[in-house]
Amino acid sequence: MVLGHNIWSGGPLPVIVTVIGWSLLIRNALLLLLPAEAVVALFETLHVDQLYYLYAGIDLAIGMYLTYAGFKRYAEAAGRGGRR
Repeated sequence: MVLGHNIWSGGPLPVIVTVIGWSLLIRNALLLLLPAEAVVALFETLHVDQLYYLYAGIDLAIGMYLTYAGFKRYAEAAGRGGRR
């Protein structure tokens, strides 16, 4: 995602997708490189078990925005005779 979509301009939609890609790359690299005890401590610090629905709600809201914005842009391009 970082290699294929590294776009830092053009409105909020491409920037959000780029930020998500970079944050996933950094997060997964850290999870891969950290020892298991550090990963457990990180999850305990973030209270993942207690705040699961909050974290899931944030992901859901971002996903709904990206879906809406993506289809809206697609519909606008189709209305102008653009690429489908």
